[in-house]
Amino acid sequence: EDDVLIAEALSKSLNAMGAEANIFHKAEDALNHASIENADYFIADFMLGGKLSGVQFLNLLVQKLGRPVIAVIMTGDTSPAFVREEASYAWPVLHKPASIFKLISSIRSQVG
Repeated sequence: EDDVLIAEALSKSLNAMGAEANIFHKAEDALNHASIENADYFIADFMLGGKLSGVQFLNLLVQKLGRPVIAVIMTGDTSPAFVREEASYAWPVLHKPASIFKLISSIRSQVG
């Protein structure tokens, strides 16, 4: 999430539910973090600070880890072009504002 207040609110909500959430405002920082390999799930904003989009981050993460990752992409972009493009992503896309329950449901739908 590139908005600090939204990222902190989401993190607090997840922590209150028993999760341990780390916030990164740039994909490059997340990719280089020592514990990135230990994360169970990823929530990536489509528009991040830095040079990478959320989708690019997730694709690089899959390459780095050598395995699929469970993730959700969040975005405020509802343009027709983006909606057409999102169908090609390997992860579900939630349009903001999305409830914490919809977020958790999207993650659970990938756990099999």
